[in-house]
Amino acid sequence: NRNLQLLFKFSNEKISIIFHNLLNQIGTYFGSDFCQILLWEKENRIKSCTRTSWTPEDKLLSVSPDESIFKDLMKIKETGYLVSDEGPAVGLSLEMETFLGSVKDYSFLIIPIINRDRQLGILWITMDRYSLDSRKEVSIFNVIGDIITMAIAKSVRERKIRIYRQAIEQNPSNIIITDLDGNIDYVNPMFTKIYGYTSKEVIGQNPQILNSGHQDSAFYEKLWKTLKNGKVWKGTLHNKCKDGRLIWELAVFSPIKDRDGKATGYIAINEDISDKVEAEEHLKNLNSELIQTQASLIQEEKLASIGRLAAGVAHELNNPIGFVYSNFRTLNKYREKMKSMIDTLTANNELDQEYIKSLLSDNKIDFIMEDMNELLKESYDGFDRVINIVNSLRSFSRVDQMQAVVIYDLNEAIRTTLIIARNEIKYIAETKTNFGDIPKTMCNSSEINQVILNLIVNAAQAIKSEGEGAKGYISIKTYREDDYICCDVSDSGPGIPVDVIDNIFEPFFTTKPVGEGTGLGLHISYDIIVKKHNGVIYAKNSMDGGAVITFKLPIIIESEGKIVNE
Repeated sequence: NRNLQLLFKFSNEKISIIFHNLLNQIGTYFGSDFCQILLWEKENRIKSCTRTSWTPEDKLLSVSPDESIFKDLMKIKETGYLVSDEGPAVGLSLEMETFLGSVKDYSFLIIPIINRDRQLGILWITMDRYSLDSRKEVSIFNVIGDIITMAIAKSVRERKIRIYRQAIEQNPSNIIITDLDGNIDYVNPMFTKIYGYTSKEVIGQNPQILNSGHQDSAFYEKLWKTLKNGKVWKGTLHNKCKDGRLIWELAVFSPIKDRDGKATGYIAINEDISDKVEAEEHLKNLNSELIQTQASLIQEEKLASIGRLAAGVAHELNNPIGFVYSNFRTLNKYREKMKSMIDTLTANNELDQEYIKSLLSDNKIDFIMEDMNELLKESYDGFDRVINIVNSLRSFSRVDQMQAVVIYDLNEAIRTTLIIARNEIKYIAETKTNFGDIPKTMCNSSEINQVILNLIVNAAQAIKSEGEGAKGYISIKTYREDDYICCDVSDSGPGIPVDVIDNIFEPFFTTKPVGEGTGLGLHISYDIIVKKHNGVIYAKNSMDGGAVITFKLPIIIESEGKIVNE
């Protein structure tokens, strides 16, 4: 009885010792030659064997049943004797019959150890087969078997509980267990390490002591509603530590349920992600700064492009303005002469026709009137040229739509850009255009115009770098390819060195001499076409030796205005 009681008091490490003492006492009480407890795994392999201290004279008795023999023992569900000529209700295997035949002078009391209909093992007691009067003691062994079963089950439970406790206490996440009212029953060591509270300070408290105020009451109402509905809640918490520090946690809250599925409390497993959140915030700030820097670089490049064109635009405007100014000076002189003549005629009413004709002839009134018409016509042409240049410049920049996505005509945009870039290229190259029948699309017109200008100016500078006297050419071709409108800008320059052709779209990369160019033009063009408009841009060398830059924009609308590519 004492050893049976001890089974419920000691840990798993001590239970084998108690089994050993129990077997010795059973063997002594019943005069057994040999007793052992066999336990096996789920895979029907022997897990452990605890035996009496003494060794039987008959060495056969101390031999544990091998894998083939004990299969018969697993079929025994009730306590009973196993004798060579009167086996249990089950059929015996050849191996078991052979074993029993070799120990005919003995009988074996087999007590199955069963827990929840699963046989964990057996208590095997070897006795003189002729001491059959002891069979009346079988009922005692049923009780012993039951107690051993409960002790084993208790040991298994305690082992699992110990493993679970270690898993919780050594967990790198902080863990909180509460009752159904949300009052804290348990916190693991990681909780005290992160929050700075001791277990005594928080046991019985509500987790609201950790509330930083970042999340409102509606947030927590939704959390608790999820838990009370028996569901798992996952989310991010912004909590406050004992010393006032704020931390971010990735939290998982779930109900703790009994066998019937009824909630008995709640468990929260929280991972401190403060470093991750701070890193993401830092990365977000860096990304924001990068976007601002990139926007500044784009604007600087655009201003640089406009600056390069400023002299040309001024020259283009200066010519028409020059002759318009000269013409109007001449017109002013004509006006003064006509005024003088008219004043003279008005003052002398007695002049005859001959005198008037002579006066008109002397002042070349007929020539003045004819020449005035020509001057006015040239002036109007000059005004038209100035207006065309100004409109082209305004259309190119489209300051009012720098951030807008608008319907875009690529062919018209190229015409406009060529007008603006005329002075940049007119002494270097002839321009050839081959406009295909392409639909309009939708894009940021100011940005695409910047790409076209960059490619045209780059082509002109490449031709100029060769230093040859004859003009080169810049050819621009537009066409449709599947769901893209495409543009090829080719030149008669030296082409792109093969060893750097894959690098030309990288930021600050340039093949120009030091001090010439920023190395951002093609990179900005790549960013605009690929990243902002989901297009394609690439470079290659033509068969004639010059460079060809191709960019493609997705077709968003067809000619009738229907959106075909969101």
